[in-house]
Amino acid sequence: MKRSLAPANPTADVYQGGAAGPPASAPRALPCEAHPGAHAGPRIAETRTQHCKQYPLSARPGMMGRMDPVALLQGVSSLVDRGRVRRLVPAAALVFLVASLLVSGAPAHAPSILRVIHWADRLNVVDLSLLLLLIAATSIFLQPLLRYGEAVIEGTAPVGPLLNPIKRILINRKRYKLVALEAHYQELAERRVKGNINMDEEEEFAYINLKLSRSPTRYRMAATALGNLLRAADEYPLYRYGLDLRVALPRLLQLLPKEARASFEGQQDDLQFAVNFVVVLALGALISTALLARDGLWLFLPVILFALAFLAYNNALTAAAEYGEAERVLFDLYRFRLYQKLNLRLPTSSEEERHLGRELTRGLWVGFENTPYIQPFTDPTEEG
Repeated sequence: MKRSLAPANPTADVYQGGAAGPPASAPRALPCEAHPGAHAGPRIAETRTQHCKQYPLSARPGMMGRMDPVALLQGVSSLVDRGRVRRLVPAAALVFLVASLLVSGAPAHAPSILRVIHWADRLNVVDLSLLLLLIAATSIFLQPLLRYGEAVIEGTAPVGPLLNPIKRILINRKRYKLVALEAHYQELAERRVKGNINMDEEEEFAYINLKLSRSPTRYRMAATALGNLLRAADEYPLYRYGLDLRVALPRLLQLLPKEARASFEGQQDDLQFAVNFVVVLALGALISTALLARDGLWLFLPVILFALAFLAYNNALTAAAEYGEAERVLFDLYRFRLYQKLNLRLPTSSEEERHLGRELTRGLWVGFENTPYIQPFTDPTEEG
């Protein structure tokens, strides 16, 4: 979360990709479908044939009407998959839901779907364009609210003096569960060493081991399961390699291969979208409850939204676990690039690596002092 040299003839290269006109030396465009006619000599016919082979129909200017619809759909899909546009989709869905409820008559009258249909029938192209523009603008202005909602779900948002006691209760409860889980894990580990463990207990041991690997230390517990998954991943490079993720990850991202960085940013986008969707569904349930409070039959809508928010939260937990694993993979495979790019000596053992990692973290925080540098490292696979 990359670059090639400009071609010698940019116009010709772009034209070969189908986005601009032909180079100056290209032959005059002739219709490939038309027969050259009796007056056309063999030289003209040969020129027309070469032109059609060099510039196929899909790459020729003026042929937008014949563009493949599959290519259009793929272009729209790639646009939606971009992180910035994708983050606006949940907010836009929330705006659309609230607008639909207001148009249906809520909260002054009983909601009616027919009102929404009749209102939509009266929209022309200009009205529809303005409506879409308004939804997009409102979605952008809602981003700070969604970010605060994300922080609430992750257990890192300031909640004020009234909710702080509840937050401390949740954290203490999770600490108690973690201590009990660690004690049970230690008991199973001792029995496992002695060989006094059955198959069911072996599976339980593996499950607890996985759960503990996705839990932070008891002093960094968050109030939510999502926050604990993310904090456990953040602690991994510190306790394993001595590297603080807050200073190491932004620099490491600049050193990753193109494919690795694209994969990691894809995991980030998936997590961001999943968490945003939880926030939007929860807000939609609260807002629809307020708008439909006087219409008992329509209260099924916020109930459905709350149920969907619960399912979306479980999906966000899965996305957070995958993102945390992607963070671990980055440091497992590419952490030495930090040392190499900074011209620092590579560690020769795991114990030395933790020590050098702490020194590297301190150097990135406050600056290096009396640190010997080695000969600059050149990666032969590095992209220019």
